[in-house]
Amino acid sequence: MYICESHIVESNIKKLIFSQNIRGICAFCCADTVCLDTDSSEVRNLLKAILRYHYDEVDYNTHFGGEYYPSFLLEDDFIFTKDIQEHDESFGELDSELWDMAFDSEGINIYAGYGSDGLYNTPYMSIRNAHQPFLDSLSKQLSEKNYHDFEGELRSIIKGYGDIFSKIIEGSSVVYRARVGTAGYKTALRGFSREGKKIFVPFKDKEIGAVPPLKATAGRANRAGVSYLYCATDSYTAIAEVRPHPTDVVSIGKFRVAKALKVFDFSYPNFLEFIESDESLLSMIPYAKMAGIFNTATPPSLEGRYSVSQLISDCIRKEGYDGIQFSSTVGKGKNLVVFNPSCMEFIDGSSKVIEIDKVQYIYEEKQVVGMNDQWEIYYDEVE
Repeated sequence: MYICESHIVESNIKKLIFSQNIRGICAFCCADTVCLDTDSSEVRNLLKAILRYHYDEVDYNTHFGGEYYPSFLLEDDFIFTKDIQEHDESFGELDSELWDMAFDSEGINIYAGYGSDGLYNTPYMSIRNAHQPFLDSLSKQLSEKNYHDFEGELRSIIKGYGDIFSKIIEGSSVVYRARVGTAGYKTALRGFSREGKKIFVPFKDKEIGAVPPLKATAGRANRAGVSYLYCATDSYTAIAEVRPHPTDVVSIGKFRVAKALKVFDFSYPNFLEFIESDESLLSMIPYAKMAGIFNTATPPSLEGRYSVSQLISDCIRKEGYDGIQFSSTVGKGKNLVVFNPSCMEFIDGSSKVIEIDKVQYIYEEKQVVGMNDQWEIYYDEVE
């Protein structure tokens, strides 16, 4: 079955399409172009790797009460565009193709299977949730020892990936930065109003640039007293990242990358080097753990909440990277932290001022101890 790029969302799949350069007739739009070939073992292993990275086996194995696993791969705008569902016959064929790939013995497996004793092996944990002794214990270790005691092992992990997770951000690329407040305002006449209206003077250039070292507080990537420049790939994400309150006014400015930057990318994994076997896929675990640390929000009340991410940042910088790209927890864009702020240039005339109208919260209700938990098996007492 052939599917053209216009029906593909996932970046690794797109890269594979063009590296394989297989021409065919797209099953969904009939375009005669370079397509994804679902019969390709590389394609099938890549799809299985994506499934294994994001989901535990108990989520997609129906024997454990999980869902029909192709439904995860066919989720709207995850791997394929939502519009493929409008083509009933082709969509059904794709569903069957995805189901068949589970029975391919070559490369990556999605089921742990049975042992020699006839019992089912321990179901696979997702790569994101899998245990990594060193990284899982690092937060506790850093509460007892100095961070430089762990740099050697962490740098070895990062170095072992080579340039697989590096990304080049080309010179002249534009990013956004926000700061709560303004440099001031002037009052102008407004009709018959005595109060007039405020015309704001936005923060710009150095005022909205990196905080001077002496004023730099600890952040996700920097230690106190270290000045890095935090930016975002879009204005909404930049605004959301400074956590403004309703009625706050916020200054926004654009920065241009002065020269190409080599950054370590935690925003989305590169799977293509890890689809040969189960063993190669498992080697992504350290990356996944580090990405989770950067891409997950931490409450301000958590003591030492940035201790691990700061250590990872230190080691990435010492391995020759210019910065780190990671996902935002409050916007759809990506965050970019640049180790040397002089690599970024403020774009004159790009300043804006906005006022926050409202802030919305998305939440989910959690289970409560002592309520409908009679079937739960607790490990310990209340912590």
